Amino acid sequence: MTFNQMTVPIMRGLMLGLLSLSLVGCAFDFGSFSADKSAQDIKAADASAEVTKVLAPAGVLRVGVYPGSPTSWVKDPKTGESVGIALDLGKELAKRLNVPVQVVEFDRLAQVLDALKAGKIDFTFTNATAIRMKDMDFTVPLVRLELGYLVVADSKLQSVTEIDKPGMRVGVSQGSSSQGVLSQLYKQAKVIPADSLAKAKTMLETKQIDAFATNKGILFEMSDTLPGSQVIVGRWGLENLAIAIGRGGQNVRLASDLTGWKINIMDAAESAQKQAEETTGIRQLFMEKLDVDQEIADILISEGFTSLEEVAYVPIQEMLEIESFDEETINELRSRAKDALLTLEIAREESVEDVSQDLRDLPGLTPELISKLVEAGIHTRDDLADLATDELTDITAQTAEEATALIMKAREHWFAGQA
Repeated sequence: MTFNQMTVPIMRGLMLGLLSLSLVGCAFDFGSFSADKSAQDIKAADASAEVTKVLAPAGVLRVGVYPGSPTSWVKDPKTGESVGIALDLGKELAKRLNVPVQVVEFDRLAQVLDALKAGKIDFTFTNATAIRMKDMDFTVPLVRLELGYLVVADSKLQSVTEIDKPGMRVGVSQGSSSQGVLSQLYKQAKVIPADSLAKAKTMLETKQIDAFATNKGILFEMSDTLPGSQVIVGRWGLENLAIAIGRGGQNVRLASDLTGWKINIMDAAESAQKQAEETTGIRQLFMEKLDVDQEIADILISEGFTSLEEVAYVPIQEMLEIESFDEETINELRSRAKDALLTLEIAREESVEDVSQDLRDLPGLTPELISKLVEAGIHTRDDLADLATDELTDITAQTAEEATALIMKAREHWFAGQA
């Protein structure tokens, strides 16, 4: 739940590596066709042209980025190479569409969003908010990041609870969702917009602001260039980051049907429904495994907890900031969460023991994948071989290509000796 300075470099690596490869695969997977080969080729060619027309209408995919954010683009200090989620995902999508990529740089996120709304760019990666969904289409959220504060080395601020005080000046990116939310949230602190992340850094250094607020991915990136600075304990919110494209979701859905690509675009109503469904699932998990009532479960959810692991292992200082809980309640919740995790792990290990040896020996199956298969009732090689690609991707979250290869490997013994 909280990213400290030990975990953030790992987070960057995962986001810039795994997301650019795996998540693009999830969002833009190639499906299989049942039509005969010649008809399939014609249909795929026509559909690909339509997809390209929707996603890259100018014949080139224009990717909007802004500097200083690992979710957009940054310079690797060692190699000088440009990296970032928006940048890497855009390049991967352009490759899938077989069109050139044009990286369009802006000073700040608000300019990127204005350009997307105006049709001057085609693609970016940003926080999927209900307000933004009125002007652009989003995929399902791919990354959840905490929102926090960065302070300089000699700051006396230690926690997010100390921010909303008289005379406190908090910097935000001009036109960002942080500016809108904090302007309404604060009763006493003053929100001061910065027209770029570079300007925000200068404002911190020169004491024009007392803290800078945004997601922690950006904050830790800024902290690397401000000796002694720190991201203070706690968070004031969460961002749900997703791929954003210009308004055209219905056409994208049509193209998706034609090509077999899974391009999951969500409007505001769909996003709200998905979040409600996720909340219901988390509420049921907490009520059942922690043996608490709905009120306690909802407090945990409102504070951003989404799993038993978070309840059990986040720093206790963070949980002590929850006004509705005293220390005794927090210790009891953490104890119950750890007990529930231990019980689940024992049950998982016992169920894995029931897996047939021929499934265990199948090349490409990791212990993590075996665990997911067991949870879905898949215990033998034939069980796996009987699955369709979409069924396996639902279970394992693999790409369609990976799932198909695994299923075909599981089926090999069916055809042994037939050649």
